[in-house]
Amino acid sequence: MKHILLVCFVALLAGCAATFDTVQQVDESAYLQLQGNFSNTQLTVDNATPVNLSTVETFEFEGKTVAKFPISTGSHTIKITRGEDVLVMRKIYVTNGNAFEVTVP
Repeated sequence: MKHILLVCFVALLAGCAATFDTVQQVDESAYLQLQGNFSNTQLTVDNATPVNLSTVETFEFEGKTVAKFPISTGSHTIKITRGEDVLVMRKIYVTNGNAFEVTVP
């Protein structure tokens, strides 16, 4: 009986002393993800040339139309307009591996 308890105790100690290593890989990119109504809208990031959202490639996610744009990490100012109306004007900050989501009304 003592030998069985000793073997169980040694096995328990060996299991507690084992190490477990993991490797995490972080996406080097950041993204701006837009969802909503893209009809006749334009996206401007940091006062660059506006992008017509009606012509960008979109996909369906959970019943919503979504467009995803790669963006550099850091602070940005985004503006979404429809005609002369400003729908969204926001200052955002994105980091590696993150997506900043904006709903276009």
